[in-house]
Amino acid sequence: MKYVCLMRGINVSGQRKINMKTLCTQLAELGMDNVSYYLQSGNLLFDTSLTNSEIKATITQLLGDAYDYQDVDLFLFTFDALQAIYDEMPTFGPDQDESKSHFTFLNDTPDTTLTEQMDDQAFLPDQYRICGTMVYVYCPNGYGRTKIHTNFFEHKLKVRATTRNHKTVATLLDKLSS
Repeated sequence: MKYVCLMRGINVSGQRKINMKTLCTQLAELGMDNVSYYLQSGNLLFDTSLTNSEIKATITQLLGDAYDYQDVDLFLFTFDALQAIYDEMPTFGPDQDESKSHFTFLNDTPDTTLTEQMDDQAFLPDQYRICGTMVYVYCPNGYGRTKIHTNFFEHKLKVRATTRNHKTVATLLDKLSS
């Protein structure tokens, strides 16, 4: 089965550096097939017959043994699961620019009391919608200027998260489907 694995905090701002080509080779040596990556920021693609828990255990062990990274959050998706997430992106207005849309993946469904305490109108023109383990974010002035970034959601929702822009998710889907 084809998978994408999003690794939180890899090769971001010079932190937790990993040569993605080397990591792909290492994963292939551990039995994963057709291992590749997109960009240097922790986006892996591969085929495997392992279960989700076996995949996470394998990658976690490798990151710990080879790089001494003990606590990298992994977000694992099949093509169908990622496609469903992509298809659920809400419309934030008639003039929505896809390049300003982002997907924040949560490692768990946040507690309802926490989501109910949040004011989704407080950061206009930036907007977000929380849907299960996803937060769909729209920042018309750019993600670099918003206050509703990954760390904001981690703090408010008491979960771990990683964010990818629209282009990255679309490209990952394209690569998974080929």
